[in-house]
Amino acid sequence: MKILLVADLHLNSCWFDWVVNEADRFDLVAIAGDVLNAFSDRRLLDQVNDVTKWLMHLKCPLVICSGNHDYWSKSPRVIEEDQNAEAAWIKRLKGRGQIIGIDGDVVNFQPKFSDDAPTRIVVNGWLQTPELDGEVDIVVTHSPPSSCYCSIGDEGYDVGDTDLWPALQYHPPKLILSGHVHRPYKFISSWPQVESQSLILVPGVSGNGKTPAHWNIDTGLGRAVHSSGVGATFRWDS
Repeated sequence: MKILLVADLHLNSCWFDWVVNEADRFDLVAIAGDVLNAFSDRRLLDQVNDVTKWLMHLKCPLVICSGNHDYWSKSPRVIEEDQNAEAAWIKRLKGRGQIIGIDGDVVNFQPKFSDDAPTRIVVNGWLQTPELDGEVDIVVTHSPPSSCYCSIGDEGYDVGDTDLWPALQYHPPKLILSGHVHRPYKFISSWPQVESQSLILVPGVSGNGKTPAHWNIDTGLGRAVHSSGVGATFRWDS
């Protein structure tokens, strides 16, 4: 199975177009949060409408989790915004277009024309903690786990999620696909505290180029290649 991982697109239309054009080369697209830009002058509701239209153009199955820019608190002063707050706008996308998984979902995904066992994917939204009752292959979540190379930004601060390790320790996934850290110390890390290591991948942000930072993941080969050329291998078979 081939997976395209992107995150932190932040309303960049060039990056959106690139993902649409590249998507049909993959079995699955994973967007690890922050498709909106909370610092933009554009209204959040206008951003939601534009991003929704873009997501409908994708011709490949897609899982998407919310990030901190996609999540805002409810405010009774603006009814329209209240209805879309707390990433509710993402939750309403499930089943539309090619979207097969959103915040809180557990997806058993099997690509077309594949006889392999389904891949169990957990989609973890912003301010959520996954509740696992069994083995899982992939966790898609905006913030990487704390205390790993991927969670440390270029200023030396750890901005990872401290709740992920306890939540995943009994059922560690093979892959943790994250975003949030724009310039991580490393794009790759692992969780060595368990016998079966979890590989953590973060794309980062590529600046103002036309191509977003991304990971190209091939589970059949047990290999992932970052857009910078950095590579990683992982154990996929049980």
